[in-house]
Amino acid sequence: MDLKITKTLVIPSNEIKWRFSRSSGPGGQNVNKIESRVEIIFNLEDSKVLNDYQKEILKRNLKNKLVNNSLRLAVQEHRNQLLNRQLALMKFSSIIKNALKKPFKLRKYLFSLFIFDMFFLFVYFFSIRHVFS
Repeated sequence: MDLKITKTLVIPSNEIKWRFSRSSGPGGQNVNKIESRVEIIFNLEDSKVLNDYQKEILKRNLKNKLVNNSLRLAVQEHRNQLLNRQLALMKFSSIIKNALKKPFKLRKYLFSLFIFDMFFLFVYFFSIRHVFS
């Protein structure tokens, strides 16, 4: 099942890896039998759908959530694996959509580029002035 992030961005199912395990907490008779905990793993580097700019934005905005350039999300809120899968897809889609909305901060970088450009223009201006005088 493909994961729709936005109207133009859809992550195909072959780029999403699933892991299932037994959920912790109360579960009655099924606690040691059913693997209801769901984990989604999405590798940013291997993605064919995301362009380099989107990958860089996701890396910067999700740097605290990435492990080896992979976004991992575990859900174990329900005793039912199907419900946990649906919830995981909704959360995963929301995380990526919100991370792509927020531009990363380039203030320090842009300011240093501005200072460098001003210095370069200053040196260039005075060197030309010196040559023509």
